[in-house]
Amino acid sequence: MRRPETTRVVAPHRQGAAPRAPARSFASTLALVAPPRRAQAAAPSDHEPLAPLPYDVECAAKQDGLQRYWREHRLPGLPEPLIASPRPRGYRTSSKRRVAVRNGTVSLFLGDRPPVRETAPFVASPLEPAQHTEIYGALRATLNEPAFRLLAAHLHYLIIRGSYAERAVVLNVDALSGPLVRKIKMLAEQVRSLPLSALFVYLDPTRSHYHFESRRGLMTSLFERLCAAWAHDLESLLALDVPPRKKLEIHVRQIIRNYRRYPYTNRVMTELVTSSKPALAKRLSRNFVRPLVEFHERLIASLSRSLGAR
Repeated sequence: MRRPETTRVVAPHRQGAAPRAPARSFASTLALVAPPRRAQAAAPSDHEPLAPLPYDVECAAKQDGLQRYWREHRLPGLPEPLIASPRPRGYRTSSKRRVAVRNGTVSLFLGDRPPVRETAPFVASPLEPAQHTEIYGALRATLNEPAFRLLAAHLHYLIIRGSYAERAVVLNVDALSGPLVRKIKMLAEQVRSLPLSALFVYLDPTRSHYHFESRRGLMTSLFERLCAAWAHDLESLLALDVPPRKKLEIHVRQIIRNYRRYPYTNRVMTELVTSSKPALAKRLSRNFVRPLVEFHERLIASLSRSLGAR
């Protein structure tokens, strides 16, 4: 069951009455009625404070918290009883772990930042299927081997996505190179025995918080990075001491090479330009379209001068 929204509602203040304290959110209200942390089993992290509780205790705490929240905010009517989940534990088909290397040891953490206080290098979540625990445990053991130190240093997240029957691992890395690709291939061979259908690599040089669904900023930065490299190639081509016709031939070969090397660029550019805000479209035009148009204008001008000199 999803938690109610934590929007704060405050009753109107009567003139002359003492000001009311800010109303608590549902999360803070729930924290007041939940069993003390010392009575709970070791929680995976502060991200899942109720996960270690027996499900009936969790439901009772949520019902109590919801009633208190309702009364404190003076909401109309009464909250209906919560409906129990048919799969209260082990239901997540998508999960992720933040990768951090501490004192030469790879640790996997819930959340987007490693915890400040020392914790176990990996703790299973009761909300994830047992296969996720098996996969994360095996990957962490492999990444701690000396042969995989390079890959561990460039890993930002490990992500598992799929269903209850099949699942895939996504390696979120901040760089890709020949040595890294070889390490990834070695890792893929070593995890063949795990309950996995596939292993993918997701390049994120910005080391941002991982979200497949909100990748536009990453796509834009990657595309602009390619544009900067291409702009340098265009300037170098114009500076070559060869006839303009030869420059045009080289340019066509470079276009074919780039489409083979980066087959996704045309689709990415189309998606960004057609589905983005005008400001982003102008930014892409400035960094990609304008340099290309200026190059063609200069190349055509040199071709015209060459033909006119004959």
